[in-house]
Amino acid sequence: MLFLGITSLAMGAHAQEMTKKEPPKPAISTSQAVLDQWNDIGRKLIAMAEDFPEDKYDFKPAPTVRSFAERLIHAAHANYFFTNLVLGQKAPAMD
Repeated sequence: MLFLGITSLAMGAHAQEMTKKEPPKPAISTSQAVLDQWNDIGRKLIAMAEDFPEDKYDFKPAPTVRSFAERLIHAAHANYFFTNLVLGQKAPAMD
């Protein structure tokens, strides 16, 4: 009986030790979250551009849809649009 009591206490103490967790990390700022997403999208666009065969850049899934190259240009223009907007500058014209 004594053995059972000591074992129960030891297991309870061990269980309490196991439940201790590290304090949560502070949340990242909104600007850091936006920057992280911006950079992630940029890395993905670069990876797609490098992986896509160069001779297929003019590929269009349908005649009324932009080609792969035109979509990359559109994404690049959007970068200038948003960064210029933040800087208080006029966005460049889309050709």
